[in-house]
Amino acid sequence: QLTRWSKVYKALASYRQNLLSEASFQGWPVVRHPVLHYPTDKHFLEEGTSAFMLGTSMYVAPVMEPGVTTARVYLPPGSWGHMWTGLTRTVKTGDYFDVPAPIGEPPVFYSIHCPHMNNLVWVLQEEGVIVTKNREKKKSTVLSNPFKKKDKLRAF
Repeated sequence: QLTRWSKVYKALASYRQNLLSEASFQGWPVVRHPVLHYPTDKHFLEEGTSAFMLGTSMYVAPVMEPGVTTARVYLPPGSWGHMWTGLTRTVKTGDYFDVPAPIGEPPVFYSIHCPHMNNLVWVLQEEGVIVTKNREKKKSTVLSNPFKKKDKLRAF
């Protein structure tokens, strides 16, 4: 697991650098409560949440109970990709979803419109850290590098 997570950390380097620059010049924290980006979302205003954002493009919903392998996660409005499965979902008003959450694969979502996040997924697939599965064909699928081609992410 340590090797796997060190690859995730390394793959996040350019995104982290941008976030640190943003923090330096604009004062935004690198790790943020979602209410900073969704100030009118009642879920974040009225309910306690353990979810957090890394910048504007990564949404993390930690699993806090032992033995849980599926988590009910609230996703704010946006077009999100699930980091470990490659499934994408456009959420118009915020909604709850059941997502796989085995040990080592916490619910992590990324904005599919962010080039840094698309590159992160591509790098992690190239490193063998994540393998998306095509549910219909039952075979592994690797996304193309978004910086080399203009392909859109698609649900697998």
